[in-house]
Amino acid sequence: MKEGLLDSATSTVSWLRWLLRWTTVLLLVYVTIDAVDLNASMRKPLSPEDTKAILSGKRYFIAALLKDNESIMANWTRELLKTINSLGDDNVFVSIVENGDSRDGTRRHLDNLKASLKEQSIRHSIIVEEVVQRNDKDRIELLSELRNKAIEPLYSMTKWDPKMTRVLFLNDIWFKSTDLLELLITNRGEYDIACALDFYVRFYDSWVTRDLTGSEIRPSFPYFNDATAKEQQRHGKPVRVFSCWNGVAVLQAEPFFKKVAFRTSSASQIYHSECFWICYDFWKAGYNRVLINPNVNVAYNQWFYHMHNTIYSKIIHPLQAALSWIVSRYEPNADSLPSNNFPATAEQWQSYR
Repeated sequence: MKEGLLDSATSTVSWLRWLLRWTTVLLLVYVTIDAVDLNASMRKPLSPEDTKAILSGKRYFIAALLKDNESIMANWTRELLKTINSLGDDNVFVSIVENGDSRDGTRRHLDNLKASLKEQSIRHSIIVEEVVQRNDKDRIELLSELRNKAIEPLYSMTKWDPKMTRVLFLNDIWFKSTDLLELLITNRGEYDIACALDFYVRFYDSWVTRDLTGSEIRPSFPYFNDATAKEQQRHGKPVRVFSCWNGVAVLQAEPFFKKVAFRTSSASQIYHSECFWICYDFWKAGYNRVLINPNVNVAYNQWFYHMHNTIYSKIIHPLQAALSWIVSRYEPNADSLPSNNFPATAEQWQSYR
């Protein structure tokens, strides 16, 4: 009896080992084929001539809010200056608000940046003293006021055509100048808002980002619930969404001249980020080409930046894509309207698109 049970257990273990071995082999085969297929079908980078043609003829208003960011400032300012040099000094205005809040060396770096901009005759406004009082302001109300303060010099650029001007709004991110240039040429320049993807360990800005159904996107690759969006993301093509920010966003300037501005929620609206409401108000004003460029991955420190632009994108993402494909065969569709979203029903959401 014991020998029979032992033989049965041994047989089961052997079968499980066989199953695990072949499952692993098949998974590796799938990942290899998928990687080859993905590489063949990825969006090919634009030529330098095409990139120059898309970027030329436009003006670029670069804005940022910074506070206690000394750890990234050397890279931030260096790559910003590279970006400006690529766009053309005469085509750029830089507006940064620090609001006198930093307790580290951020202001020293901003003073150095100001000197560099002045030396190159690049128009700029860098504010390192308190211009927006905190008082009892809610965080989103304060951020809205600070972002609007950073945008303020845009309205004095009377010789700039708003239709041909882009507002490049940066957070305290680790990036390279090539990331910003890639974001600026998203969809060959045809967009109203274009965003990167931002990361700590996983995708970060899930509060702001909503797909076209109103769903939050997932924190891990391939991020999107919709099959079409997943395919676009996998192949490096822009994904249309309802809202995004994700560490850096490029916005058409024209809506800002039509009284669109950063704001907090109104009394009848759910509490949300000023970055969500700017997307919402763009839609309401008819500027609804909101895109995420999955080729632009930024992060909040150097380590996560390199991790997501090397290890994750080259190794982990293909494995996750394979697992996602397998899981999707058995997983029910995610709820398209999370309870913390706005509008509250599918019918309402559809009316805002």
